[in-house]
Amino acid sequence: MNKRLITFTALFSLSFCLFASPKIERWKSANGATVVYSQVKELPILDIRIIFAAGASRDNNLPGIASITNSMLSEGAAGKSANHLSEIFDSHGINFSSGSARDMGWLDIRTVTDPQHLNIAITQLNQILTQPDFPEDAIQRLTKQMQVGLRQKKQSPGAIAREQFYKAVYGSHPYGIPPQGTEESIKQFSREKIIAFYKKYYVAVNATVAIVGDVDRKEAQQIIDKIFNNLPQGKHAETLPVAADLKKGEKIAIEFDSEQTHIFIGQPGIRKTDKEYFPLVVGNHILGGNALLSILGEEVRKKRGLAYSVYSHFSPMLDRGPFIIGCQTQNSRKDESLKTINKYLREFIKNGPTEKQLTQAKMNLSGSFPLGFASNSSIAGWLGNIGFYNMPLDYLDSYQENINKVTKADIIAAFQKALNPEKMITVTVGR
Repeated sequence: MNKRLITFTALFSLSFCLFASPKIERWKSANGATVVYSQVKELPILDIRIIFAAGASRDNNLPGIASITNSMLSEGAAGKSANHLSEIFDSHGINFSSGSARDMGWLDIRTVTDPQHLNIAITQLNQILTQPDFPEDAIQRLTKQMQVGLRQKKQSPGAIAREQFYKAVYGSHPYGIPPQGTEESIKQFSREKIIAFYKKYYVAVNATVAIVGDVDRKEAQQIIDKIFNNLPQGKHAETLPVAADLKKGEKIAIEFDSEQTHIFIGQPGIRKTDKEYFPLVVGNHILGGNALLSILGEEVRKKRGLAYSVYSHFSPMLDRGPFIIGCQTQNSRKDESLKTINKYLREFIKNGPTEKQLTQAKMNLSGSFPLGFASNSSIAGWLGNIGFYNMPLDYLDSYQENINKVTKADIIAAFQKALNPEKMITVTVGR
């Protein structure tokens, strides 16, 4: 073993020994919200993330309604305009943001724990949650912005490929809904429909709260009670249907006048709580998750110079999120790129990694894991996922152990169960 590898191994072992994940507690609030809490005393700062099962998978027959509803929450509340809310946040050093994805809609707030500023943050967050105004002029403005976004998407081969990929993989399943809407659906938006979506999904029992910072549990409970005061208890969002296995593979080629071809290959993958999660994480790191050091990076980009970028990843969600291989290549080398990617995907599913590749992947994943806790906000992100996806409370404590006990046989079994190379969707957009 050379000196460089010995040094790397020593540093990795040290990081493994020194890492201690934050202590996590979980409980239900008075009105039914799931709370995941960790006290971090280093700085007088508090981060709160509130997640609702209110993402695009709840759009039903009106794609984009989840996105605009989430955006509208901070466009005015309790008679205060969006500008007024922004001025209050700025004057107290409070950071507020929101967003949505297929599974969820969320609100983030960061504040110092000094009562003068903390109380303002809690009050404003409560008003945004419980008294949004949904002003008509903001609805019209955001609707126009979404329409502009759709027109811009038509000029992006990557965006076209991604949308077509999700549509082909999921069909009528809610994950096939385009989160930013369609030209037809956006025309149907109205204040009444936005309010109806808000009232159905932005309710207490449909919420997960991650709270991280310099407050003790009693203070955390009081903060949560104040934030959710007057928010209806409501009902849980309906359980998503199971994404079915694809019946056959399909190739979708879309002509687009661009210098390169965008490629998406994949199929439905796994849920956050599937037992194959860790073998797939380690295996994917080797296959295409580690950029240039992965098998795809080595064989497709480095050795053959076929691609500007190539990667693979699983996106586990409430239901079966997708497995995706993505690639950008010259139009003239599209076929060779596809052939090479499929060759090494098939080989990996059949044979798995070498022991050297497995050892390196474990070192990379375990060694880099503590970097995910560099700030309270990053910890809040982890805790939000643990609560929302009902992951075990010891997920962070046991992460490195779970990574390091993965075997080659585990990876082969997991990949062969999760993926069928004969039934992949392949989307290409380019000339």
